[in-house]
Amino acid sequence: DWFGEYARLCFEEFGGDVKFWITLNEPKESSLQGHGSGTMAPGLQGIGTLVYIAAHNLIRAHARAYRAYEQDFAAQQGGKCGITLNVNWAEPRDPDDPADVEASNTHIQFNFGWFAHAIMKDGKYPEVMRSKIDEKSAQQGFEESRLPEFTAEESEMIAGSSDFLGMNFYTSNIVYPEISDIEDVSFYADPDVGSVQDDTWYGSGSVWLKITPWGIRSAVNWASKEY
Repeated sequence: DWFGEYARLCFEEFGGDVKFWITLNEPKESSLQGHGSGTMAPGLQGIGTLVYIAAHNLIRAHARAYRAYEQDFAAQQGGKCGITLNVNWAEPRDPDDPADVEASNTHIQFNFGWFAHAIMKDGKYPEVMRSKIDEKSAQQGFEESRLPEFTAEESEMIAGSSDFLGMNFYTSNIVYPEISDIEDVSFYADPDVGSVQDDTWYGSGSVWLKITPWGIRSAVNWASKEY
């Protein structure tokens, strides 16, 4: 609600000049680094628990802001409102192996669909996230799933709450199935997907950021087909 009020103030003050609004930029990083590793503000550590609560609230906050713009500002101001998510392409280790292709889809759903699926499709998390995290939470002794659920009212508010989908692309990984230790309560363990990068890919100033321009087309094509 507070974020919705903040967004409404921005729309009122700047909507005459601003015609493209991004509610949140890379909310996955706010979740993972702000509430998982603790390397970003607010510095909390809960890589298998708090990250999902943070993302849940970020998605609801985005939808509040979007609906405020849609209902009270869009027609008069003539602008558009959306969200921007970061994505790395997940290349199947063997494109002809269905297991590797499935690992690719799982990886992208966990890292991109985590936010995009609810916003662009049906107001819910991707089914692969729902099933894997629900099952693992039960096996790990949690009384309820580590992945929260939206109410029916929230799902209705969230579904379709974006006029466009912004994508920040960085790099690519080669992915394959890899069963994680059930004792590892972590966002990174939940997908059961392993990844590597090809040593022949050109590097950059960051060790993790390999230059893979072909991954841009793959990521955009995936999003276009999915949403």
